[in-house]
Amino acid sequence: MSNPISLLQDQIEKYNGVVRFAPLWIPRTFLPPGRRLKLHPADLYPFGLEKGGICERWFCTTGVPGADGSIDAGTISRFYLGKGNGEILFPEAIDAIGNDLLGKETMDTLGTFKMFAKFYDYATALPHHMHPKAKYANRVGMNQKPESYYFPVELNSITYDHDLTYFGLLPGTTKDQFLECIRNYDKGDNNVLLLSQAYKVKIGTGWFLPAGILHAPASVVTYEPQYISDSLVFYQNVVELKYIIDDRMNDAIIPKDYKGDRAEYLLELIDWDSNFGNFHEKFYHEPLPVKPAEEMLNEGYYEEWISYGAKDFSAKRLRVLPGQTVTIKDTASYGFVMMQGNGRINNMEIETPAVIRFGQQTADEGFVIKATAVEGVTIMNPSEYSDLVMLKHFNGDNSEVPMEA
Repeated sequence: MSNPISLLQDQIEKYNGVVRFAPLWIPRTFLPPGRRLKLHPADLYPFGLEKGGICERWFCTTGVPGADGSIDAGTISRFYLGKGNGEILFPEAIDAIGNDLLGKETMDTLGTFKMFAKFYDYATALPHHMHPKAKYANRVGMNQKPESYYFPVELNSITYDHDLTYFGLLPGTTKDQFLECIRNYDKGDNNVLLLSQAYKVKIGTGWFLPAGILHAPASVVTYEPQYISDSLVFYQNVVELKYIIDDRMNDAIIPKDYKGDRAEYLLELIDWDSNFGNFHEKFYHEPLPVKPAEEMLNEGYYEEWISYGAKDFSAKRLRVLPGQTVTIKDTASYGFVMMQGNGRINNMEIETPAVIRFGQQTADEGFVIKATAVEGVTIMNPSEYSDLVMLKHFNGDNSEVPMEA
């Protein structure tokens, strides 16, 4: 059988610097799937009920370290090597030809792809939780997890009437009040949301959220570029009076040699002072056009930043107008996923599926290597009527990302 790296290089050459990813589906046990990720309804529980339903799809991930430092192979993206040729793990490809994929400067500074993006899709609101800052995440072999949100219109015709996201704490909330909620975790609904404040989600916009901030996301399909981590702490124990969030899920964030009071440690993890204030003013993000709108539309496309303000990751939304062929340049390699339409990128077929079977290879997800991104990819939209729309996720090496609106 041919060497996987040689097969990958053949794919890169065939499509002038573009290569496909295989879809990566992630099951979750604590809440039900929202069924809006285009996965066939018969395939929502491909790993069995014990492993939970498919609630997320991940993109461009080199694998997320667990509490013991090991990486679950089920969290790693795979490059597709052509029909009948199998796949190769994203980090294995980076180890072998990282300079070609990401560029030498990125390999010298970052060493790998340190972000990933995901769609998450739950039929309920998510519980109030927080991603610890590096000081605490590092203690258990994890990374901190700053993240951003964008709510794509293409996947959100249904919101299950849960379109409010809670951020932070109400003015005047005391540590004693919050500590009481933690201590009541096993005594019925601990009512922690009474101490937080809600913001209505606006489809087509997003937020940036640093580590250490409490939040309870709405039941809206969310595109989430983030740092390469899955560390979190749950503070809400009952969701919608029927879904129980087991406190044992917090065991992973507590050091094995910790002998103190568990509730007080969970309180200590919160970046307390940062959890007050006007979160809309601090973290809400409207999309930002990458160039003057008229200039882009005259050239047959429209592109905007949808994740910005973070040094470790960013994302864009690209819309190619009907019947147009455009050349788009970027400063760094990136992954992409199709949201609408079909066409070609550097002669590779791209399409947006309506239904996906588990295990099926798709044409909606790919990767553009550094040299090709800089030179520019040619994207053709053959439709007379519909836009071609894709989301593009970048590592922490895109020099053009805005740091503020």
